[in-house]
Amino acid sequence: MAEANLASRQRRRHQYRSRGVQAFVAKNLLERNFEPTAINQVWCGDVTSLMVGKRWYHLAVVIDLFARRVVGWGFSLINDANLVSKALRMAVEVRGKHAGLMFHSDQGCQYTSQRFQSVLLEHGITQSMSCRGQCWDNAPTERFFGTLKSEWVPAKGYTTVEEARQDMTSFFMRYNIHTKPEYRPLNSASFAGLATDGRLRLYILKVNGKVLAGASMYLANNGIAYLGTAATQKDARGLGYHGALISHRVDQAKKLGCHWVAATALASSQSRRNLQRAGLTVSHAQALYRLADD
Repeated sequence: MAEANLASRQRRRHQYRSRGVQAFVAKNLLERNFEPTAINQVWCGDVTSLMVGKRWYHLAVVIDLFARRVVGWGFSLINDANLVSKALRMAVEVRGKHAGLMFHSDQGCQYTSQRFQSVLLEHGITQSMSCRGQCWDNAPTERFFGTLKSEWVPAKGYTTVEEARQDMTSFFMRYNIHTKPEYRPLNSASFAGLATDGRLRLYILKVNGKVLAGASMYLANNGIAYLGTAATQKDARGLGYHGALISHRVDQAKKLGCHWVAATALASSQSRRNLQRAGLTVSHAQALYRLADD
């Protein structure tokens, strides 16, 4: 090298920039223990970005580490504390409050913000953070995003925000069906359709032979499927059975040639969110939904 007048040039080590004021960093309480013994013990979260047109559209998720199920998510054009707070609030609405619950994330500014910490405090959730520069400390969420980007998101991104939201929701619903072997309340669930007069159908959801939820569907002559309110056993609420019954009946309605689904759902209710997660879009009437494929 000396004879050729060449000099070695090494890549410089990455220098983490200081934000001036030291941000709050929670202790790594999880310590890569990715095998909790029950649901609602540890939730983990992270943020990724999707290309929509020529701009970025940000997605935050909350995953139950035991079930490996997506229990909350949020979308925004701005990657800030409001985004991750929205995902966490959705998870609390779906799963409820639980004593001793831990939330783990990286040291992103969204998670170190006072706003997000106040949401954790509001719901009694303990915060845990990965060590700086250690992506493996939050490996389950990183793997989830890896699967999402490599197997689902189109290579050229999405055209509209609405297209991205609907496609992500479809992915979450499908992803949640394939949970880890130790957690199979939905995987082992079975549906039974009981036809009375050919139009009224009653559906029950069983797990290990025990009936946990039930609902009805009426097929009208005008191509509309009317969904009855689903009833779930008190000790089985918050585990996804209500949404599973909705998704199952919607699939049945499609196979039976229906083009519309009518259901009673308040604007801010869990039923409304479950209907939309099943791939439905709200129509001109608040209680009428259109199958998204039509």
